[in-house]
Amino acid sequence: MQQSIFEFLAFRNLYSIPYSVFWILLGVLFLVFLITLKIMTGQSKHFQFQRGIAITRFSIMDMEFPGSEHSISNIILGIHKLPEDLSRASMKALKGNLYTDFVFMAAVYPFIALLCYHTAELMQHFGRAVFLTLATLQLLAWVFDLVENYYLLHKIRKPYPAQPRRLKQYKNMVLWKWGIATTGLVTAIAAHAYFWVTGVFGTTFYTIGIVLLIVFAVLILWMGYQANRAFFGKARV
Repeated sequence: MQQSIFEFLAFRNLYSIPYSVFWILLGVLFLVFLITLKIMTGQSKHFQFQRGIAITRFSIMDMEFPGSEHSISNIILGIHKLPEDLSRASMKALKGNLYTDFVFMAAVYPFIALLCYHTAELMQHFGRAVFLTLATLQLLAWVFDLVENYYLLHKIRKPYPAQPRRLKQYKNMVLWKWGIATTGLVTAIAAHAYFWVTGVFGTTFYTIGIVLLIVFAVLILWMGYQANRAFFGKARV
């Protein structure tokens, strides 16, 4: 029987992967996620810049969701205005965070895509098509994230105010990235939890897997909450 475009794009060759191998693969990606998240969290503790006479902290979310055309450039220029040791530490941490994020992406999006694909394997007809689509869309979210990082690295080198049209495109891209990843993760975990409760999966091994999925979801949703607070918060750089 001829396969759909979604089945072709969404890891067609994974049909034969046993459940145990699937969970081990997810476990490896989850471990990479935790390690890179720990590194990036440590790096973010050095994020600060000079604003007026005050030294102010910032987060990567302030750069993902800038309040104006000048927000990102103000942060970069403010880093350069810091005392030399603080400026060097903050800039090193910011660049390191963005470079580490490339590894972080390589764990997060395949994790969500595999989870959506596995969910599709447990469904039929419409549900199957939906989750194959969500699995495929994780590649688009990954591309958006890559473009975002390259954009920020470019801004570090040339901290000029953003063009309004470019800034709007950038913010829309970031919103789509978060929307695609969060939708895929939450719906796939909800489906797996349902299948687990109804006895589709086994016992201990899959219970551990479900717990890991819930932990992963909580961490991603926490990051999403931080993004939401940065986007809708009143404070703007």
